[in-house]
Amino acid sequence: PSAAQTARELVREGLAAKERRQYPYAIQLFDEALRRGEFAPDQRGFLLYSRGVSYEALGLRDRALGDLDAAIALLPQFPNSYIYRALIWTDRREFDRARDDLMQALRLNPNNALIYNNLGSVYEHKAELDLAIENYGAAIRLDPAYAEAFFNRDHAFIAKQDYQAAIVDYDRAIALQKDFADAYSNRGGLYLMQGDAERAIVDFSEAIRLRDSDPTLWANRANAYLALGQYK
Repeated sequence: PSAAQTARELVREGLAAKERRQYPYAIQLFDEALRRGEFAPDQRGFLLYSRGVSYEALGLRDRALGDLDAAIALLPQFPNSYIYRALIWTDRREFDRARDDLMQALRLNPNNALIYNNLGSVYEHKAELDLAIENYGAAIRLDPAYAEAFFNRDHAFIAKQDYQAAIVDYDRAIALQKDFADAYSNRGGLYLMQGDAERAIVDFSEAIRLRDSDPTLWANRANAYLALGQYK
């Protein structure tokens, strides 16, 4: 950072660096802005949130958590801080804390599909599958083009052994996102489990076309060829 820059200029440059995913540089700029500037509590809260998100992106979750805690104390009506803190709780398998943060974010922003999707994931981790499916469904109702929510709901359907519903959701995820390699791979796995090795090979082949560096995809297709007796 330039010594001639004002604190607000540092913040603007830091936010731009964060958008470019230049997280170490963004953190450096936010540090300097916090050191120099006198910000109102809500402005300081947003600045701490932005630095916390940058730390989280680098996997520095202890530092991220400290910033997010401080941001929530200064700016309690800003839902994004709760969302990011919930990601950290989920990563640490503190699922009740993650649920509580997401519920607070939902109270502040009740029409956010991302919050419902994340809440579905937390319930899935807690093995509360019906609640997981309900929340993934809420995300889809709010955003019918949300391919990841369809994909995530599949996990819960598979855990409940509702394989047909899972295939329908994989179909929808793929229709919405043509390059969704994991959706092709998982749908292929379901086809193979149901004894339809030929359709499985089609899906595994498409997944390989999209991400040929993943050895699991080649192994999956090999299993489908084995099921057909195509050993070579």
